[in-house]
Amino acid sequence: MARLGEVNRIVGGAGRRAVRFAVLGVVTAAVAGGTGWYITRGTDEPAATVETAQATRGTLATTVTLPGTASSTSSVALTFPVAGKIAEVNVVIGQAVKAGDQLARVDDTDARQALQTAQNNLDLSRLKLSQLQAPPKPEDAQATRQTVISAEASVQNAQIALERLKRPSTAADISAADAAILSAQASLESAQRAVDTSFGTLRAAQNTYCALLGGILPAVPCAPGAFPLVPDVIVQLQSILGPPFALPSSHASATNGILSANSSYLNAIQNVTTLKTALEQAKSKRALLDAGPDNLDVYAAGLALANAQESYKSALAREAALQRGVDPLDLQSQVLAVRSQEIAVTTAQQKVTDAILRAPFAGTVGAVPLIVGQQVGTSTAAVTLTDTGTIQVKMTLSESDLPQVRAGQLGLATFDALAGQSFVVRVIGVSPMPTVTQGVVTYAAQAMIVRGPELIELQPELQKLAAALSSGNARTGAVQIPGLGGGGPGAGAGGGSSATPGASATAAASASPAGSATAAATAPTKGGGGAQGRPAGAGAGAGAGVGAGAGGGITGAGGQQRLPSEGMSGSVILVQSVSENVLLVPSGAVRREGRQSVVLVPDGAGGTQSKPVVVGGTDGSRTVITSGLDDGAVVVTSAIRATGTATGTARPGQNQAAPAGPAGPGGGGAAIR
Repeated sequence: MARLGEVNRIVGGAGRRAVRFAVLGVVTAAVAGGTGWYITRGTDEPAATVETAQATRGTLATTVTLPGTASSTSSVALTFPVAGKIAEVNVVIGQAVKAGDQLARVDDTDARQALQTAQNNLDLSRLKLSQLQAPPKPEDAQATRQTVISAEASVQNAQIALERLKRPSTAADISAADAAILSAQASLESAQRAVDTSFGTLRAAQNTYCALLGGILPAVPCAPGAFPLVPDVIVQLQSILGPPFALPSSHASATNGILSANSSYLNAIQNVTTLKTALEQAKSKRALLDAGPDNLDVYAAGLALANAQESYKSALAREAALQRGVDPLDLQSQVLAVRSQEIAVTTAQQKVTDAILRAPFAGTVGAVPLIVGQQVGTSTAAVTLTDTGTIQVKMTLSESDLPQVRAGQLGLATFDALAGQSFVVRVIGVSPMPTVTQGVVTYAAQAMIVRGPELIELQPELQKLAAALSSGNARTGAVQIPGLGGGGPGAGAGGGSSATPGASATAAASASPAGSATAAATAPTKGGGGAQGRPAGAGAGAGAGVGAGAGGGITGAGGQQRLPSEGMSGSVILVQSVSENVLLVPSGAVRREGRQSVVLVPDGAGGTQSKPVVVGGTDGSRTVITSGLDDGAVVVTSAIRATGTATGTARPGQNQAAPAGPAGPGGGGAAIR
């Protein structure tokens, strides 16, 4: 058994380096919470030191760390209810929107025109209904009576006309027709003579005008073939009779004379034309008397009589209806017409509304594959909207993780893109069906982010969660998680937590700017900071001290947290079990001798001896001793030669301690395992 050398002292204190001296075979070493001995094996072997630790009561938590991805249960690709051309795009990717916000709009010109047409038809139907429902007015009765009388007279006239066509011509009719022809011929001859007379009068007026004004005023009336005067010349002659012209009376009289004579000449010509037409009509009537009535004329007269009779019946019916009031069937029919038009207006209004794409719920815009002018259909994905309030966490489990994860477990999720924030999660389901990818078997699990009132209801469980996540370091103080109140003042000096190869993730404390400690989950890592993970003699570790001030807390316990967006990657720490008030030693102190677990303890005579123990659970860095060891007992964790090579006290694959690093800024400098 190696002899135990002189115990120098425990080196500690804020900001001091661990210094090692080798004088006359005496070595002092800075160790993590323990004592170093100088062990001699003879003059031919190099000197070595051992690291020790004290068995202490504490809390041990076992955890499992899983990769996680944020996923929304309400992420939908929104589409327009109507097809059309994009007129507006109102959002961009990543924009937060409220329920009812306008996201985009298609051109609604045609829809608005259809709505206006439907509204006009509805107004007309309502007007007709109001007319039917209104009581009759006295003037309405009088107008209806007059319509009946007029329709009756039309029937009588049509009957007379038809009878005249059917009646054969008499001698009196023929004589009257001949007399009408003679009268028309005489009137025409007289009119022709009047034309000649009026033309003579016009020529005389022309001579007078041209003699007085031919060289001064418009000379058109003096040209050959000037009569009858064209409208433009008449306008010119009329204009010189008024201001600003002031013609002598003779000149004005001559001008008026030619205008009057021209008008008489035009009237005479028009009269001749009218009398020629009258003569032709008289001759046609005479010819009809000789030929008898035409079948087409008789048919037309009969049709006119039938139409007159129908109009008369309709007038009588309207008068009768007015007298007896509105027909219930007519009223009901018009009511249905109004309802039909109201439906048409509602449908048209809905099409106008459907031209605007609105957010059905509050969320974040994930994709906007739209451009103004683009033609879209009712199946075109317009905007992808994610409800961040329904974000869950999807996790992937290995076969070894599957037995450790169950529904209802609480844990803590962190995301790479949300540094400084953590979220309480609860496992809501674990799929028993494996997924095999390239020979690797995994299982899917899902957790919900616990928020709002549920956090308040889970206070006892959250306290246990906080204790479990901080149980790996007794100096971190109370751990605060979202929804859980802050811890008390932390210790003034604290060491940084080291990662142990093969250990499950634990929660460690780091100093925050405000002086409060923030718990950060650290995944199992080889070669981590602190007193562990460096080869012997490789240099000082990076043990971080916890600053004095308020107790540590996980960021986000108070105030408004930003929820993770869909697709964010992170990790989830789930607590497997929590053992309180158990005796703990560093896992490197436990060895196997055959089938028995043992620890090395000082034998009181300068050496060490094996002591059988019964071990319980472990978190990878610390092991529970259920029997065989007393509280406060000192155990050997490792032995290190002076040359920097560790002794073989721990078998390959077991945790081996490295030299302690310098004290962190909070003081102490002792690495916590």
